[in-house]
Amino acid sequence: MRRDSFIMCVDENQRRYIALKNQQMFNSLADMTDGSRMQLRMYEMKGSPRCPVASLLKYMRHIHPALLRIWQRPRETYRPSEPGVWYDMFPLGLTRLGRMMPQLSRLAGLSVTYRACHVHNTALRHLELGGVPPLLLRELRGRHGPNAERAERGACRAMARLVENNPQLRIAPDAVVCSECELVGDVTIGPRSVVHTRARIVAEGGPIVLGSANLVEEQAQIINRLPPGETYSAERVMHIGSNNVFEVDCRCEALSVGDNNVLECKSQVGPETAISNGCVVGAMCRLSNQETLPENTVVFGQENRRRVQAERPAPQALQLDFLKKVLPNYHYLAVTSNK
Repeated sequence: MRRDSFIMCVDENQRRYIALKNQQMFNSLADMTDGSRMQLRMYEMKGSPRCPVASLLKYMRHIHPALLRIWQRPRETYRPSEPGVWYDMFPLGLTRLGRMMPQLSRLAGLSVTYRACHVHNTALRHLELGGVPPLLLRELRGRHGPNAERAERGACRAMARLVENNPQLRIAPDAVVCSECELVGDVTIGPRSVVHTRARIVAEGGPIVLGSANLVEEQAQIINRLPPGETYSAERVMHIGSNNVFEVDCRCEALSVGDNNVLECKSQVGPETAISNGCVVGAMCRLSNQETLPENTVVFGQENRRRVQAERPAPQALQLDFLKKVLPNYHYLAVTSNK
């Protein structure tokens, strides 16, 4: 829904109302029923603090002018008493919008946790009592039908399953970890880190500790591999420093990873290899020898050729800030009480 989806009108009694600019869907459904055209209107309630027209106009004055999408992410700091923009230039996704009603229910101390489907079904009930044709009601019901609440509850259970099945999981409060990833065993994720969907962090042979501001992309694997013939040991810790990037479909089994390193797409680092600081393992490169990469080493090419770069890779601070704002709009996040 966009800011230009609405129009302000005045009826014959000089009452203001807001209507949708494009009513093609409703008119086509009306033609399929009794042939009568209709216009859905939202009238103002003069003198009422709950006037829907005044509320919408006030909201439109404070959203970001550079973004056409009407549902936007609120700014972290703003003053409601002052005019200006209260929202960032980031749209809200369906996941974030779906979580708003349960959050409002808990904040208001209601005895029942209401969801978006409850509000939608209540409005449909009033439309049904008002004589809206059944065919139009079925179209309006859409994905908020009888099975919507069941599907939403299933998504919430999937979100919580990641944490419930792993009591040793620790996630920093300001880290962003998508619930669709796989975290197994004693895993600690540091502050400002981002873990994408379908990433795997498996503490098979011992704990895994990720420092701050690490980026783990889709299908990346970080595994503390259990050596053959040995058992799990809490002393066999995989330490990963800060500001590291694990790109798509890479695999890291190194027990020691320093700071400011980049493992590019489909690269592999075995458990016998240690990575110092500022290193880059190029795409498709594989390291399995017992060695420690010197600082600022770049591994590239089919033959794993090496060179030394002058400076370390720059931290991905801007990308991390962007992902921390965007990912919660489209994915459920894993949150733990362990810090």
